[in-house]
Amino acid sequence: MRGVKLIPIAGIAAALAASASASAAALPGVVAEIGPPYYGSIQVRPAEIVWTGDGTGLFAGRRHPTVRPGDSEIDWAAWTRSSATGTAYSWLDNCVPDCADGSFTSYAVQLRLGDPGTLNHHRVFLKMTATYTHRVPAGSKRRSIWTASYAPTGGGYNW
Repeated sequence: MRGVKLIPIAGIAAALAASASASAAALPGVVAEIGPPYYGSIQVRPAEIVWTGDGTGLFAGRRHPTVRPGDSEIDWAAWTRSSATGTAYSWLDNCVPDCADGSFTSYAVQLRLGDPGTLNHHRVFLKMTATYTHRVPAGSKRRSIWTASYAPTGGGYNW
């Protein structure tokens, strides 16, 4: 095997891992929980997205995360550099008699994330659209669109 240069398997594995890591790093995240940077979070393919400051509104799987965490994740069908789509449930607290003691009701939704940009030095999707696929909560529209924002002195990340 004269003239053939052998590349150690470990070198190939390291190169592939670095390539996969770079690809994942290039994907935008989403504001998965609002609040200041030490509390709010940016994630790629999060299990849930809490879009209210008090936790009374969130997107998750068919079971509420505090009831059955193993069956509570958003089902992401696609996540690319330009958009993400998935199915989930919008969990809404009725706040009766108050929000701490209220009960949650779930509504099936189709989620779409888009408009990649930068918030607080993080590459994120700036638009989130939820379309109710069956029942629509009272007082809500079939389709809602949120825009992510960041205010360093005004609470941090927000929808």
